[in-house]
Amino acid sequence: MTKPQSNSTSIAWRYAFGVGVLAFALYASSISFGFTGYDDNDYVTDNPYVQRGVSGESIVWAFTTGHAANWHPVTWLSHAMDWEISGERPWMHHVTNVLLHAANSSLLFLLLYRYTGALWPSLFAAALFAVHPINVQSVAWVAERKNVLSTFFGLASLIAYSEYATRRSIPMYCAAGAFLALGLMSKPMLVTWPFVMLLLDYWPLQRIAASTRPFSPFLREMSKYAVEKVPFFILVLLSSVTTYLVQASAGAMGEGAGVPMLYRVGNAVIAYAAYLGKTSWPFGFAAFYPHPLGMFPLWKVAVLGVFLLAIAGVVIQQSAKRRYLFVGWFLYVGTLVPVIGIVQVGAQSMADRYAYVPLIGIFIAIAWTLNERAYHKRALLWLGVAVVAALGLRTAVELRHWRNGITLWEHATAVTSNNYIAHNNLGTAYKKAKMLDEAVPHFVRSLEISPNHAGALINMGQVLLEQNRVEQAIQTLEKAAQSATRNPEVRFTLASAYFRGQRFDKAMEQAMLAQSLDPSDPKVYNLLGIISDVQGRREDAIRYFQQALAISPGLRSAEVNLERLWSRKPAG
Repeated sequence: MTKPQSNSTSIAWRYAFGVGVLAFALYASSISFGFTGYDDNDYVTDNPYVQRGVSGESIVWAFTTGHAANWHPVTWLSHAMDWEISGERPWMHHVTNVLLHAANSSLLFLLLYRYTGALWPSLFAAALFAVHPINVQSVAWVAERKNVLSTFFGLASLIAYSEYATRRSIPMYCAAGAFLALGLMSKPMLVTWPFVMLLLDYWPLQRIAASTRPFSPFLREMSKYAVEKVPFFILVLLSSVTTYLVQASAGAMGEGAGVPMLYRVGNAVIAYAAYLGKTSWPFGFAAFYPHPLGMFPLWKVAVLGVFLLAIAGVVIQQSAKRRYLFVGWFLYVGTLVPVIGIVQVGAQSMADRYAYVPLIGIFIAIAWTLNERAYHKRALLWLGVAVVAALGLRTAVELRHWRNGITLWEHATAVTSNNYIAHNNLGTAYKKAKMLDEAVPHFVRSLEISPNHAGALINMGQVLLEQNRVEQAIQTLEKAAQSATRNPEVRFTLASAYFRGQRFDKAMEQAMLAQSLDPSDPKVYNLLGIISDVQGRREDAIRYFQQALAISPGLRSAEVNLERLWSRKPAG
Protein backbone atom coordinates (compact mmCIF):
# COMPACT_ATOMS: atom_id res chain seq x y z
CA MET A 1 0.00 0.00 0.00
CA THR A 2 1.38 3.37 -1.05
CA LYS A 3 0.11 6.49 0.62
CA PRO A 4 0.49 10.04 -0.60
CA GLN A 5 3.01 12.15 1.24
CA SER A 6 1.65 14.59 3.78
CA ASN A 7 2.74 17.57 1.65
CA SER A 8 0.38 16.34 -1.11
CA THR A 9 -2.67 16.41 1.16
CA SER A 10 -3.72 19.87 0.02
CA ILE A 11 -3.36 18.75 -3.62
CA ALA A 12 -5.56 15.75 -2.89
CA TRP A 13 -8.29 17.97 -1.49
CA ARG A 14 -8.04 20.24 -4.51
CA TYR A 15 -8.54 17.31 -6.88
CA ALA A 16 -11.38 15.99 -4.72
CA PHE A 17 -13.04 19.40 -4.87
CA GLY A 18 -12.50 19.51 -8.62
CA VAL A 19 -14.21 16.13 -9.14
CA GLY A 20 -17.11 17.30 -7.01
CA VAL A 21 -17.42 20.55 -9.00
CA LEU A 22 -17.39 18.53 -12.24
CA ALA A 23 -20.26 16.35 -11.00
CA PHE A 24 -22.26 19.32 -9.72
CA ALA A 25 -21.80 21.33 -12.91
CA LEU A 26 -22.87 18.41 -15.06
CA TYR A 27 -26.10 17.87 -13.11
CA ALA A 28 -26.86 21.52 -12.27
CA SER A 29 -29.53 21.74 -14.97
CA SER A 30 -31.65 19.17 -13.11
CA ILE A 31 -32.26 21.72 -10.33
CA SER A 32 -34.89 23.31 -12.58
CA PHE A 33 -36.67 20.00 -13.23
CA GLY A 34 -40.06 19.13 -11.82
CA PHE A 35 -41.29 16.02 -10.08
CA THR A 36 -41.73 13.12 -12.49
CA GLY A 37 -44.66 11.55 -10.63
CA TYR A 38 -42.69 8.28 -10.53
CA ASP A 39 -42.88 7.43 -6.81
CA ASP A 40 -42.37 11.13 -6.06
CA ASN A 41 -45.93 11.22 -4.73
CA ASP A 42 -45.15 8.56 -2.11
CA TYR A 43 -41.93 10.27 -1.11
CA VAL A 44 -42.87 13.95 -1.26
CA THR A 45 -45.86 15.40 -3.08
CA ASP A 46 -48.61 13.31 -1.42
CA ASN A 47 -46.79 12.54 1.83
CA PRO A 48 -48.31 14.52 4.72
CA TYR A 49 -45.57 13.52 7.17
CA VAL A 50 -42.74 14.69 4.92
CA GLN A 51 -44.69 17.90 4.36
CA ARG A 52 -44.62 18.65 8.09
CA GLY A 53 -40.89 19.14 7.90
CA VAL A 54 -38.62 17.88 10.66
CA SER A 55 -40.90 17.64 13.70
CA GLY A 56 -41.38 15.23 16.55
CA GLU A 57 -44.28 13.60 14.75
CA SER A 58 -42.44 13.23 11.45
CA ILE A 59 -39.38 11.77 13.21
CA VAL A 60 -41.51 9.17 15.00
CA TRP A 61 -43.26 8.35 11.74
CA ALA A 62 -39.96 8.04 9.84
CA PHE A 63 -38.62 5.46 12.29
CA THR A 64 -41.83 3.44 12.59
CA THR A 65 -43.30 3.40 9.08
CA GLY A 66 -42.95 0.88 6.28
CA HIS A 67 -44.45 3.33 3.80
CA ALA A 68 -43.45 2.81 0.14
CA ALA A 69 -42.39 -0.75 1.08
CA ASN A 70 -39.18 0.46 2.71
CA TRP A 71 -37.75 1.24 6.12
CA HIS A 72 -35.34 4.14 5.57
CA PRO A 73 -35.94 6.81 8.24
CA VAL A 74 -32.88 8.89 7.31
CA THR A 75 -34.16 9.22 3.75
CA TRP A 76 -37.59 10.33 4.97
CA LEU A 77 -36.03 12.96 7.21
CA SER A 78 -33.84 14.28 4.40
CA HIS A 79 -36.95 14.84 2.27
CA ALA A 80 -38.66 16.52 5.23
CA MET A 81 -35.70 18.90 5.59
CA ASP A 82 -35.93 19.79 1.90
CA TRP A 83 -39.67 20.42 2.20
CA GLU A 84 -39.03 22.91 5.01
CA ILE A 85 -36.82 24.89 2.63
CA SER A 86 -38.66 24.74 -0.68
CA GLY A 87 -42.13 23.42 0.14
CA GLU A 88 -43.98 21.96 -2.83
CA ARG A 89 -41.39 23.33 -5.26
CA PRO A 90 -38.96 20.55 -6.25
CA TRP A 91 -35.75 22.55 -6.62
CA MET A 92 -34.33 21.82 -3.16
CA HIS A 93 -34.87 18.08 -3.56
CA HIS A 94 -32.84 18.22 -6.77
CA VAL A 95 -30.16 20.40 -5.19
CA THR A 96 -29.66 17.86 -2.41
CA ASN A 97 -29.41 14.95 -4.85
CA VAL A 98 -26.83 16.77 -6.96
CA LEU A 99 -24.80 17.82 -3.91
CA LEU A 100 -24.79 14.24 -2.63
CA HIS A 101 -23.58 12.89 -5.97
CA ALA A 102 -20.86 15.53 -6.07
CA ALA A 103 -19.83 14.62 -2.53
CA ASN A 104 -19.81 10.91 -3.41
CA SER A 105 -17.50 11.59 -6.36
CA SER A 106 -15.13 13.52 -4.08
CA LEU A 107 -15.22 10.85 -1.37
CA LEU A 108 -14.46 8.11 -3.88
CA PHE A 109 -11.37 9.99 -5.06
CA LEU A 110 -10.20 10.57 -1.48
CA LEU A 111 -10.71 6.91 -0.59
CA LEU A 112 -8.71 5.67 -3.57
CA TYR A 113 -5.94 8.26 -3.46
CA ARG A 114 -5.49 8.16 0.31
CA TYR A 115 -4.81 4.41 0.31
CA THR A 116 -3.05 3.89 -3.04
CA GLY A 117 -1.12 7.12 -3.59
CA ALA A 118 -1.90 6.76 -7.30
CA LEU A 119 -3.19 10.12 -8.49
CA TRP A 120 -4.15 9.54 -12.11
CA PRO A 121 -6.13 6.28 -11.71
CA SER A 122 -7.84 7.57 -8.57
CA LEU A 123 -8.86 10.72 -10.41
CA PHE A 124 -9.99 8.83 -13.52
CA ALA A 125 -12.07 6.29 -11.58
CA ALA A 126 -13.77 9.07 -9.60
CA ALA A 127 -14.38 11.10 -12.76
CA LEU A 128 -15.96 8.08 -14.50
CA PHE A 129 -18.27 7.70 -11.53
CA ALA A 130 -19.07 11.43 -11.60
CA VAL A 131 -20.00 11.66 -15.28
CA HIS A 132 -21.18 8.24 -16.49
CA PRO A 133 -24.80 8.47 -17.77
CA ILE A 134 -25.84 5.22 -16.10
CA ASN A 135 -25.93 7.24 -12.87
CA VAL A 136 -28.46 9.79 -14.16
CA GLN A 137 -31.40 7.87 -12.68
CA SER A 138 -29.89 7.93 -9.21
CA VAL A 139 -29.21 11.67 -9.29
CA ALA A 140 -32.06 13.21 -11.32
CA TRP A 141 -34.88 11.18 -9.76
CA VAL A 142 -36.11 12.76 -6.52
CA ALA A 143 -37.48 9.46 -5.18
CA GLU A 144 -34.05 7.87 -5.58
CA ARG A 145 -32.57 10.14 -2.92
CA LYS A 146 -32.06 6.98 -0.90
CA ASN A 147 -29.40 5.76 -3.33
CA VAL A 148 -27.11 8.80 -3.34
CA LEU A 149 -27.68 9.32 0.40
CA SER A 150 -26.82 5.75 1.39
CA THR A 151 -23.74 5.82 -0.86
CA PHE A 152 -22.55 9.01 0.85
CA PHE A 153 -22.64 7.31 4.24
CA GLY A 154 -21.27 4.10 2.74
CA LEU A 155 -18.17 5.79 1.33
CA ALA A 156 -17.68 7.69 4.59
CA SER A 157 -17.86 4.33 6.38
CA LEU A 158 -15.17 2.85 4.12
CA ILE A 159 -12.86 5.81 4.69
CA ALA A 160 -13.32 5.55 8.46
CA TYR A 161 -12.77 1.78 8.32
CA SER A 162 -9.58 2.22 6.28
CA GLU A 163 -8.29 4.72 8.82
CA TYR A 164 -9.02 2.21 11.58
CA ALA A 165 -7.26 -0.55 9.66
CA THR A 166 -4.11 1.50 9.06
CA ARG A 167 -3.90 3.27 12.41
CA ARG A 168 -5.84 0.83 14.63
CA SER A 169 -8.00 3.75 15.72
CA ILE A 170 -10.98 2.70 17.81
CA PRO A 171 -12.80 6.02 17.24
CA MET A 172 -12.51 5.40 13.49
CA TYR A 173 -13.89 1.89 13.96
CA CYS A 174 -16.90 3.34 15.79
CA ALA A 175 -17.30 5.99 13.10
CA ALA A 176 -17.30 3.28 10.43
CA GLY A 177 -20.12 1.51 12.25
CA ALA A 178 -22.09 4.74 12.76
CA PHE A 179 -21.81 5.72 9.09
CA LEU A 180 -22.79 2.21 8.02
CA ALA A 181 -25.88 2.36 10.25
CA LEU A 182 -26.88 5.72 8.76
CA GLY A 183 -26.34 4.31 5.27
CA LEU A 184 -28.50 1.27 5.98
CA MET A 185 -31.20 3.59 7.34
CA SER A 186 -31.05 5.46 4.04
CA LYS A 187 -31.26 2.39 1.80
CA PRO A 188 -30.43 -1.26 2.58
CA MET A 189 -28.18 -1.47 -0.51
CA LEU A 190 -25.19 -1.45 1.86
CA VAL A 191 -25.87 -4.94 3.22
CA THR A 192 -22.74 -6.14 1.39
CA TRP A 193 -20.51 -3.57 3.11
CA PRO A 194 -18.69 -5.93 5.52
CA PHE A 195 -17.62 -7.95 2.46
CA VAL A 196 -16.52 -4.75 0.72
CA MET A 197 -14.37 -4.03 3.78
CA LEU A 198 -12.81 -7.47 3.40
CA LEU A 199 -12.02 -6.63 -0.22
CA LEU A 200 -10.33 -3.43 0.94
CA ASP A 201 -8.25 -5.54 3.32
CA TYR A 202 -6.94 -7.36 0.23
CA TRP A 203 -6.42 -4.15 -1.77
CA PRO A 204 -5.47 -1.38 -1.32
CA LEU A 205 -4.92 -1.91 2.43
CA GLN A 206 -3.02 -5.17 1.72
CA ARG A 207 -3.63 -6.60 5.15
CA ILE A 208 -3.90 -10.05 3.57
CA ALA A 209 -0.61 -11.55 2.45
CA ALA A 210 0.19 -12.02 -1.25
CA SER A 211 0.29 -15.47 -2.78
CA THR A 212 0.49 -17.10 -6.19
CA ARG A 213 -2.75 -18.80 -5.14
CA PRO A 214 -4.86 -15.76 -4.25
CA PHE A 215 -7.74 -17.62 -2.67
CA SER A 216 -5.47 -19.48 -0.28
CA PRO A 217 -4.35 -16.51 1.85
CA PHE A 218 -7.62 -14.74 1.34
CA LEU A 219 -9.68 -17.63 2.69
CA ARG A 220 -7.15 -18.42 5.39
CA GLU A 221 -6.96 -14.91 6.75
CA MET A 222 -10.48 -13.82 5.93
CA SER A 223 -11.88 -15.51 9.05
CA LYS A 224 -9.57 -13.42 11.24
CA TYR A 225 -10.65 -10.18 9.60
CA ALA A 226 -14.28 -11.29 9.42
CA VAL A 227 -14.39 -11.63 13.23
CA GLU A 228 -13.20 -8.05 13.40
CA LYS A 229 -16.33 -7.07 11.45
CA VAL A 230 -18.93 -8.92 13.55
CA PRO A 231 -20.66 -5.66 14.65
CA PHE A 232 -20.96 -4.64 11.00
CA PHE A 233 -22.41 -8.05 10.09
CA ILE A 234 -24.96 -7.65 12.88
CA LEU A 235 -26.01 -4.27 11.47
CA VAL A 236 -26.56 -5.65 7.97
CA LEU A 237 -28.38 -8.69 9.33
CA LEU A 238 -30.82 -6.49 11.22
CA SER A 239 -31.28 -4.32 8.14
CA SER A 240 -31.88 -7.35 5.91
CA VAL A 241 -34.51 -8.84 8.20
CA THR A 242 -36.26 -5.49 8.58
CA THR A 243 -36.25 -4.91 4.82
CA TYR A 244 -37.65 -8.36 4.09
CA LEU A 245 -40.44 -8.02 6.63
CA VAL A 246 -41.42 -4.52 5.45
CA GLN A 247 -41.40 -5.42 1.76
CA ALA A 248 -43.25 -8.67 2.31
CA SER A 249 -45.96 -6.99 4.40
CA ALA A 250 -46.34 -4.25 1.77
CA GLY A 251 -46.71 -6.78 -1.04
CA ALA A 252 -43.61 -5.49 -2.87
CA MET A 253 -42.57 -9.04 -3.65
CA GLY A 254 -45.96 -9.91 -5.09
CA GLU A 255 -45.11 -9.23 -8.73
CA GLY A 256 -41.85 -11.14 -8.46
CA ALA A 257 -43.21 -14.08 -6.50
CA GLY A 258 -44.56 -15.76 -9.61
CA VAL A 259 -41.25 -15.65 -11.49
CA PRO A 260 -39.72 -19.16 -11.49
CA MET A 261 -36.22 -19.44 -10.07
CA LEU A 262 -34.82 -20.62 -13.41
CA TYR A 263 -36.02 -17.39 -15.03
CA ARG A 264 -34.56 -15.34 -12.19
CA VAL A 265 -31.14 -16.95 -12.56
CA GLY A 266 -31.21 -16.55 -16.33
CA ASN A 267 -32.19 -12.91 -16.05
CA ALA A 268 -29.50 -12.33 -13.41
CA VAL A 269 -26.81 -13.60 -15.79
CA ILE A 270 -28.13 -11.36 -18.58
CA ALA A 271 -28.35 -8.37 -16.20
CA TYR A 272 -24.73 -8.78 -15.02
CA ALA A 273 -23.62 -8.64 -18.65
CA ALA A 274 -26.10 -5.86 -19.54
CA TYR A 275 -24.71 -3.50 -16.89
CA LEU A 276 -21.23 -4.04 -18.34
CA GLY A 277 -22.65 -3.42 -21.81
CA LYS A 278 -24.27 -0.14 -20.77
CA THR A 279 -21.02 0.90 -19.11
CA SER A 280 -19.01 0.44 -22.31
CA TRP A 281 -21.77 1.54 -24.73
CA PRO A 282 -23.80 4.16 -22.80
CA PHE A 283 -27.01 4.25 -24.82
CA GLY A 284 -30.56 2.97 -24.47
CA PHE A 285 -31.10 3.94 -20.83
CA ALA A 286 -34.69 3.81 -19.57
CA ALA A 287 -36.46 4.51 -16.30
CA PHE A 288 -37.87 0.96 -16.28
CA TYR A 289 -36.86 -2.30 -17.95
CA PRO A 290 -39.65 -4.93 -17.87
CA HIS A 291 -38.78 -8.46 -16.79
CA PRO A 292 -38.58 -10.83 -19.80
CA LEU A 293 -40.24 -13.64 -17.75
CA GLY A 294 -38.23 -16.32 -19.47
CA MET A 295 -38.59 -14.83 -22.95
CA PHE A 296 -34.86 -15.13 -23.65
CA PRO A 297 -32.96 -17.88 -25.50
CA LEU A 298 -31.04 -20.32 -23.32
CA TRP A 299 -28.02 -20.02 -25.59
CA LYS A 300 -27.79 -16.35 -24.68
CA VAL A 301 -27.70 -17.17 -20.98
CA ALA A 302 -25.09 -19.87 -21.59
CA VAL A 303 -22.83 -17.65 -23.70
CA LEU A 304 -23.04 -14.73 -21.29
CA GLY A 305 -22.50 -17.05 -18.33
CA VAL A 306 -19.31 -18.40 -19.93
CA PHE A 307 -18.23 -14.81 -20.70
CA LEU A 308 -18.70 -13.73 -17.06
CA LEU A 309 -16.93 -16.83 -15.74
CA ALA A 310 -14.05 -16.22 -18.13
CA ILE A 311 -13.62 -12.70 -16.78
CA ALA A 312 -13.69 -14.07 -13.23
CA GLY A 313 -11.09 -16.68 -14.18
CA VAL A 314 -8.73 -14.09 -15.64
CA VAL A 315 -9.21 -11.84 -12.62
CA ILE A 316 -8.41 -14.64 -10.20
CA GLN A 317 -5.41 -15.77 -12.24
CA GLN A 318 -4.03 -12.22 -12.32
CA SER A 319 -4.92 -11.18 -8.80
CA ALA A 320 -1.63 -12.10 -7.16
CA LYS A 321 0.07 -9.39 -9.24
CA ARG A 322 -2.92 -7.16 -9.91
CA ARG A 323 -5.03 -7.12 -6.80
CA TYR A 324 -7.09 -4.22 -8.08
CA LEU A 325 -8.62 -6.55 -10.69
CA PHE A 326 -9.76 -8.96 -8.01
CA VAL A 327 -11.21 -6.20 -5.85
CA GLY A 328 -12.80 -4.33 -8.74
CA TRP A 329 -14.49 -7.39 -10.23
CA PHE A 330 -15.80 -8.86 -7.01
CA LEU A 331 -16.92 -5.46 -5.74
CA TYR A 332 -19.05 -5.29 -8.91
CA VAL A 333 -20.35 -8.85 -8.65
CA GLY A 334 -20.86 -8.82 -4.88
CA THR A 335 -22.61 -5.49 -4.40
CA LEU A 336 -25.08 -6.35 -7.18
CA VAL A 337 -26.17 -9.56 -5.44
CA PRO A 338 -28.96 -7.97 -3.31
CA VAL A 339 -30.57 -6.38 -6.39
CA ILE A 340 -29.73 -8.78 -9.21
CA GLY A 341 -33.17 -10.42 -9.02
CA ILE A 342 -32.54 -13.79 -7.40
CA VAL A 343 -34.87 -12.43 -4.72
CA GLN A 344 -37.29 -10.68 -7.08
CA VAL A 345 -38.82 -7.46 -5.79
CA GLY A 346 -41.02 -5.63 -8.28
CA ALA A 347 -41.40 -6.31 -12.00
CA GLN A 348 -38.11 -4.90 -13.35
CA SER A 349 -35.41 -7.02 -14.97
CA MET A 350 -32.69 -4.55 -13.97
CA ALA A 351 -32.41 -0.85 -13.11
CA ASP A 352 -29.71 1.71 -13.83
CA ARG A 353 -29.84 2.90 -10.22
CA TYR A 354 -28.74 -0.55 -9.03
CA ALA A 355 -25.37 -0.05 -10.77
CA TYR A 356 -24.55 3.17 -8.90
CA VAL A 357 -22.31 1.46 -6.33
CA PRO A 358 -21.30 -1.77 -8.15
CA LEU A 359 -19.78 0.00 -11.16
CA ILE A 360 -17.26 1.66 -8.85
CA GLY A 361 -15.49 -1.69 -8.99
CA ILE A 362 -15.41 -1.67 -12.79
CA PHE A 363 -14.18 1.93 -12.87
CA ILE A 364 -11.35 0.95 -10.50
CA ALA A 365 -10.36 -2.01 -12.67
CA ILE A 366 -10.40 0.12 -15.84
CA ALA A 367 -8.43 3.00 -14.35
CA TRP A 368 -5.64 0.92 -12.81
CA THR A 369 -5.34 -1.35 -15.84
CA LEU A 370 -4.93 1.64 -18.18
CA ASN A 371 -2.43 3.23 -15.81
CA GLU A 372 -0.33 0.06 -15.69
CA ARG A 373 -0.43 -0.59 -19.42
CA ALA A 374 0.19 2.96 -20.59
CA TYR A 375 3.56 3.67 -22.15
CA HIS A 376 2.93 7.35 -22.80
CA LYS A 377 1.50 9.08 -19.74
CA ARG A 378 0.65 12.26 -21.62
CA ALA A 379 -1.36 10.28 -24.19
CA LEU A 380 -3.09 8.48 -21.34
CA LEU A 381 -4.02 11.81 -19.76
CA TRP A 382 -5.60 13.08 -22.96
CA LEU A 383 -7.39 9.77 -23.48
CA GLY A 384 -8.88 10.13 -20.01
CA VAL A 385 -9.99 13.70 -20.71
CA ALA A 386 -11.61 12.61 -23.99
CA VAL A 387 -13.46 9.71 -22.38
CA VAL A 388 -14.74 11.84 -19.50
CA ALA A 389 -15.84 14.57 -21.91
CA ALA A 390 -17.68 12.10 -24.16
CA LEU A 391 -19.46 10.50 -21.20
CA GLY A 392 -20.34 13.94 -19.87
CA LEU A 393 -22.01 14.83 -23.17
CA ARG A 394 -24.01 11.59 -23.06
CA THR A 395 -25.07 12.38 -19.50
CA ALA A 396 -26.23 15.85 -20.53
CA VAL A 397 -28.42 14.25 -23.21
CA GLU A 398 -29.83 11.58 -20.88
CA LEU A 399 -30.47 14.13 -18.18
CA ARG A 400 -32.97 16.01 -20.34
CA HIS A 401 -35.31 13.01 -20.36
CA TRP A 402 -35.86 13.48 -16.61
CA ARG A 403 -37.27 17.01 -16.97
CA ASN A 404 -40.83 15.80 -16.24
CA GLY A 405 -42.99 12.70 -16.34
CA ILE A 406 -43.99 13.07 -19.99
CA THR A 407 -40.44 13.43 -21.32
CA LEU A 408 -39.25 10.59 -19.07
CA TRP A 409 -41.78 8.01 -20.19
CA GLU A 410 -41.89 9.06 -23.82
CA HIS A 411 -38.20 8.19 -23.92
CA ALA A 412 -38.73 4.89 -22.08
CA THR A 413 -41.42 3.76 -24.54
CA ALA A 414 -39.11 4.73 -27.41
CA VAL A 415 -36.07 2.71 -26.30
CA THR A 416 -37.82 -0.39 -24.89
CA SER A 417 -40.49 -2.76 -26.20
CA ASN A 418 -43.58 -4.21 -24.53
CA ASN A 419 -42.98 -1.89 -21.60
CA TYR A 420 -46.37 -1.86 -19.89
CA ILE A 421 -45.04 0.13 -16.92
CA ALA A 422 -43.69 2.87 -19.20
CA HIS A 423 -46.97 3.11 -21.13
CA ASN A 424 -49.00 3.24 -17.92
CA ASN A 425 -46.73 5.90 -16.42
CA LEU A 426 -46.80 7.96 -19.62
CA GLY A 427 -50.58 7.79 -19.55
CA THR A 428 -50.50 8.87 -15.89
CA ALA A 429 -48.32 11.87 -16.76
CA TYR A 430 -50.74 12.88 -19.50
CA LYS A 431 -53.70 12.38 -17.15
CA LYS A 432 -52.10 14.59 -14.53
CA ALA A 433 -51.66 17.25 -17.22
CA LYS A 434 -55.41 16.93 -18.04
CA MET A 435 -54.58 15.47 -21.47
CA LEU A 436 -57.02 12.56 -21.30
CA ASP A 437 -57.16 11.98 -25.05
CA GLU A 438 -53.38 11.42 -25.05
CA ALA A 439 -53.49 9.34 -21.85
CA VAL A 440 -56.10 6.71 -22.78
CA PRO A 441 -54.17 5.03 -25.66
CA HIS A 442 -51.24 4.38 -23.33
CA PHE A 443 -53.45 2.79 -20.68
CA VAL A 444 -54.98 0.65 -23.42
CA ARG A 445 -51.52 -0.33 -24.68
CA SER A 446 -50.37 -1.15 -21.16
CA LEU A 447 -53.35 -3.45 -20.66
CA GLU A 448 -52.76 -5.10 -24.04
CA ILE A 449 -49.29 -6.08 -22.87
CA SER A 450 -50.30 -6.94 -19.28
CA PRO A 451 -54.10 -7.34 -18.99
CA ASN A 452 -54.07 -7.63 -15.18
CA HIS A 453 -51.71 -4.74 -14.43
CA ALA A 454 -53.37 -3.03 -11.46
CA GLY A 455 -51.85 0.40 -12.09
CA ALA A 456 -53.22 0.67 -15.63
CA LEU A 457 -56.59 -0.68 -14.50
CA ILE A 458 -56.78 1.93 -11.73
CA ASN A 459 -55.86 4.72 -14.11
CA MET A 460 -58.36 3.56 -16.71
CA GLY A 461 -61.01 3.38 -14.00
CA GLN A 462 -60.23 6.94 -12.91
CA VAL A 463 -60.51 8.19 -16.50
CA LEU A 464 -63.85 6.42 -16.88
CA LEU A 465 -65.04 8.09 -13.67
CA GLU A 466 -63.98 11.49 -14.98
CA GLN A 467 -65.99 10.72 -18.10
CA ASN A 468 -68.96 9.79 -15.87
CA ARG A 469 -68.98 6.20 -17.13
CA VAL A 470 -69.47 4.88 -13.60
CA GLU A 471 -70.47 1.26 -14.23
CA GLN A 472 -67.59 0.71 -16.65
CA ALA A 473 -65.27 2.26 -14.11
CA ILE A 474 -66.56 -0.11 -11.40
CA GLN A 475 -66.01 -3.17 -13.62
CA THR A 476 -62.48 -2.05 -14.44
CA LEU A 477 -61.62 -1.32 -10.81
CA GLU A 478 -63.10 -4.61 -9.58
CA LYS A 479 -60.69 -6.35 -11.94
CA ALA A 480 -57.87 -4.26 -10.52
CA ALA A 481 -58.84 -5.30 -6.98
CA GLN A 482 -58.62 -8.96 -8.00
CA SER A 483 -55.07 -8.40 -9.32
CA ALA A 484 -53.82 -6.38 -6.35
CA THR A 485 -55.77 -7.39 -3.28
CA ARG A 486 -53.51 -5.49 -0.86
CA ASN A 487 -53.13 -2.29 -2.83
CA PRO A 488 -54.72 0.60 -0.87
CA GLU A 489 -55.01 2.80 -3.96
CA VAL A 490 -57.12 0.14 -5.69
CA ARG A 491 -59.48 -0.03 -2.70
CA PHE A 492 -59.74 3.75 -2.38
CA THR A 493 -60.48 4.26 -6.08
CA LEU A 494 -63.04 1.43 -6.10
CA ALA A 495 -64.70 2.95 -3.02
CA SER A 496 -64.93 6.28 -4.85
CA ALA A 497 -66.51 4.54 -7.84
CA TYR A 498 -69.07 2.72 -5.68
CA PHE A 499 -69.91 6.02 -4.01
CA ARG A 500 -70.46 7.68 -7.38
CA GLY A 501 -72.72 4.75 -8.25
CA GLN A 502 -74.65 5.27 -4.98
CA ARG A 503 -73.67 1.83 -3.70
CA PHE A 504 -72.81 3.21 -0.29
CA ASP A 505 -72.41 -0.03 1.67
CA LYS A 506 -69.87 -1.34 -0.84
CA ALA A 507 -68.17 2.07 -0.87
CA MET A 508 -67.78 1.92 2.92
CA GLU A 509 -66.46 -1.66 2.77
CA GLN A 510 -63.74 -0.74 0.24
CA ALA A 511 -62.83 2.49 2.04
CA MET A 512 -62.37 0.58 5.29
CA LEU A 513 -60.10 -1.89 3.48
CA ALA A 514 -58.08 1.03 2.10
CA GLN A 515 -57.77 2.49 5.60
CA SER A 516 -56.58 -0.84 7.03
CA LEU A 517 -53.94 -1.17 4.31
CA ASP A 518 -52.68 2.42 4.67
CA PRO A 519 -53.76 4.07 7.95
CA SER A 520 -51.72 7.19 7.15
CA ASP A 521 -53.62 8.30 4.02
CA PRO A 522 -55.74 11.39 4.83
CA LYS A 523 -57.85 11.19 1.67
CA VAL A 524 -59.17 7.79 2.79
CA TYR A 525 -60.46 9.27 6.06
CA ASN A 526 -62.00 12.12 4.11
CA LEU A 527 -63.85 9.64 1.92
CA LEU A 528 -64.95 7.64 4.97
CA GLY A 529 -66.36 10.85 6.40
CA ILE A 530 -68.27 11.62 3.19
CA ILE A 531 -69.75 8.12 3.05
CA SER A 532 -70.69 8.20 6.74
CA ASP A 533 -72.41 11.55 6.27
CA VAL A 534 -74.48 10.22 3.36
CA GLN A 535 -75.44 7.19 5.48
CA GLY A 536 -76.67 9.52 8.25
CA ARG A 537 -73.85 8.79 10.72
CA ARG A 538 -72.93 12.38 11.54
CA GLU A 539 -70.67 11.71 14.54
CA ASP A 540 -68.67 9.11 12.61
CA ALA A 541 -68.32 11.55 9.72
CA ILE A 542 -66.99 14.27 12.05
CA ARG A 543 -64.49 11.84 13.55
CA TYR A 544 -63.20 10.76 10.14
CA PHE A 545 -62.79 14.33 8.92
CA GLN A 546 -60.91 15.16 12.11
CA GLN A 547 -58.62 12.17 11.57
CA ALA A 548 -57.93 13.34 8.01
CA LEU A 549 -56.99 16.79 9.31
CA ALA A 550 -54.86 15.32 12.10
CA ILE A 551 -52.73 13.65 9.44
CA SER A 552 -52.85 16.49 6.92
CA PRO A 553 -53.82 19.78 8.61
CA GLY A 554 -54.02 21.65 5.31
CA LEU A 555 -56.35 19.21 3.53
CA ARG A 556 -58.91 21.67 2.20
CA SER A 557 -61.58 19.13 1.24
CA ALA A 558 -61.68 17.76 4.79
CA GLU A 559 -61.82 21.30 6.23
CA VAL A 560 -64.78 22.19 4.02
CA ASN A 561 -66.60 18.95 4.85
CA LEU A 562 -66.06 19.41 8.57
CA GLU A 563 -67.21 23.04 8.49
CA ARG A 564 -70.34 21.97 6.63
CA LEU A 565 -71.16 19.36 9.28
CA TRP A 566 -70.53 21.75 12.19
CA SER A 567 -72.83 24.33 10.63
CA ARG A 568 -75.61 21.77 10.24
CA LYS A 569 -77.75 21.20 13.33
CA PRO A 570 -77.65 17.63 14.72
CA ALA A 571 -80.71 15.52 14.07
CA GLY A 572 -83.39 15.65 16.82
